[in-house]
Amino acid sequence: MVKRGILTVIVTLLFSNVFAQQNTLDSLKTKLSGLTPGAEQAKVLYLIAKETAESDPDSALYYLDHSKLMIDSLGMDSLQGALYVIYSTAHSYKADYDVSIPMAFKALEYGEQFGNHIDIYDAYTNLGIDFLYQEDYARSKEYFDKAREVAVQIASDYRLAHVLNNLGLIAGYQDSLDLELQYYNQALKLFEKIDNKEGIGNALLNIGTCYTYQEQYDKADQLYDQALVIFKKINYKSAYGHTLESMAENYNLSGNHEKALAVLGEALQIFIENENKQDQVYCYELLQDIHQQQGNYRAAYLYQTKYQEAYELIYNEEKAELSERLHLKYETAKKEAEITKLELLHQRQEQEISEARLQVWMMVGSLVFVCIIAGVSIVLIKKKQKADQLAQRSQMEALQKRYIELLNGPAKLDLSIDLETFNKRLVTPLTEREYETLQYSLQGMTNQQIADKIFVSLSTIKFHLGNVYHKLGVSNKKEAIEYVVKSS
Repeated sequence: MVKRGILTVIVTLLFSNVFAQQNTLDSLKTKLSGLTPGAEQAKVLYLIAKETAESDPDSALYYLDHSKLMIDSLGMDSLQGALYVIYSTAHSYKADYDVSIPMAFKALEYGEQFGNHIDIYDAYTNLGIDFLYQEDYARSKEYFDKAREVAVQIASDYRLAHVLNNLGLIAGYQDSLDLELQYYNQALKLFEKIDNKEGIGNALLNIGTCYTYQEQYDKADQLYDQALVIFKKINYKSAYGHTLESMAENYNLSGNHEKALAVLGEALQIFIENENKQDQVYCYELLQDIHQQQGNYRAAYLYQTKYQEAYELIYNEEKAELSERLHLKYETAKKEAEITKLELLHQRQEQEISEARLQVWMMVGSLVFVCIIAGVSIVLIKKKQKADQLAQRSQMEALQKRYIELLNGPAKLDLSIDLETFNKRLVTPLTEREYETLQYSLQGMTNQQIADKIFVSLSTIKFHLGNVYHKLGVSNKKEAIEYVVKSS
């Protein structure tokens, strides 16, 4: 089967020329060494990550993490979109799509927030690439179409050409050859318009693969030759190798096995030098197929063995990387579970503390309430006692007044004359001294005044009044007055 054309990735706008890219990278690292933490250092770290996202995604992620720490601390949120684009790109090259896709959406969110059309375009392009790699061509086309709309909106022929090239790849995977050619030709015109050599070479290579599919081998060969001239001129070795690879396949299908072996050998050497293992596997497979067609089974077996070894090496590396990634995810999940557990314990402790505080406040509140009730009760009791005392005093004063009125009025009593009559009502009669003491008491005199009046001690007066109350059957002065008034 003919190998599809090159997916043009401009998400990070990387230098395809390896030497130019390395020079840029060296320059950035030199610049970084002379900077102190701050906005400028954050930008340089970002640019280094941008340059290494494809060739060394792990290093790119390292630089991104350091750049993001500074960007977050400095509040440079307008750069977050571009930062997440590179995060997405690096994870995409690691085939970690569970991370790269959310990162692209995060970049899209920031791009829309700050109205940055470049970030929006790059985010859509990354999403299109990730879904393409996962063979979800419908969703891939959806996001490439959105990227095309943005490119048209910002009038960027460069970005529009790249997205048209990628749409051509999707059309090819969906067996829409005419549409694929249409996209590639539109991309070629735009690249020629802006004189972008790399884009022109990629478009020529991709159009050549279409003609190989259509078995127009001579036409395809001419396009491959043009692409080789361009890639050699700009020293784009990996693209030069891919073009040789496609040219070898074109020769093989047209029956020119010797030419196919020659250019394929050259392509293999480039891939070995660049440590491009995936393309080495493809070359070994094609070499085995060509030698088998020629009846050279010994050579076919040799390349079959090389193919198997290279394939297993990649498989084992991928398997080891996958295992490491799964282990990392397991450890991350484990730590997240521990953090969640600690958070729950903390929440439980906080809840217990809150409940304890609530109980304390409730107890304090209850005590305060009880104290208030007790205080109010005491105040009420004291007020009642005071009211009762006032009432008793008022009643006593009224009785005394009534008693004096009886003594001084027209119907006054002569207690000295009526003592005998008064005593007849009593079981135990009063003595003259007791009667005299009672009379003075009922007139409102105090015990001390009575004692002074009759020349006796205070205790004697209290003794006489105690005997009087006992004989009258009363317990206090008030009841004694009531008794006398009623008797009058």
